[in-house]
Amino acid sequence: MKEEIAAALEETGKVKSALVLGDPGEELLIWVAEAEAVDKVTNILSRLGKKLGQGIRCHVTCSLTDLEPPILYRAIHVSRPLVGDVPNPTLKQLGLGLKAIVAYSFAGLTQAEKMRVQRILHGSKTKKRSQGKVYVSECEGLFTKCGSEQIGRGAVLAPLDSVPRICYLLKQHRVNYEKKWVWTR
Repeated sequence: MKEEIAAALEETGKVKSALVLGDPGEELLIWVAEAEAVDKVTNILSRLGKKLGQGIRCHVTCSLTDLEPPILYRAIHVSRPLVGDVPNPTLKQLGLGLKAIVAYSFAGLTQAEKMRVQRILHGSKTKKRSQGKVYVSECEGLFTKCGSEQIGRGAVLAPLDSVPRICYLLKQHRVNYEKKWVWTR
């Protein structure tokens, strides 16, 4: 069956690589040169599966960024080539960018200091009523301004360009922090 699939894929001339993900009979990952070839390759594999009397489980893509991380991991680390070579993608092809996980702790600060820093980082919103009127005051926090994403209690995923600003502010207010660099989509 592998020979028939390999021959059909090579005939198209649009396949960069076709990989077997796992044991024989498992899924295939097919990386095509252009988006227009995705449907063509999918149709060829569908007809071939009907001819052979069994379905062919596959992922056909023209961009590695479309793949879920577990499939991408298997493609790069545990696959066997059927057509072409195992891809050695660049960070740009994977759609990865450098960010930092900044974990911080307010241990050792007074309650007033904790609240001051909390308002600076996360922002604040107050509503006051006076003489039948409602006054709303909003202040956007540093994390929102920087485009950071809260990933847990006391941890934020920050874009590369905002990390120095966040770390400076934490250091200025004597907040304990630690940063780890990560590649993420």
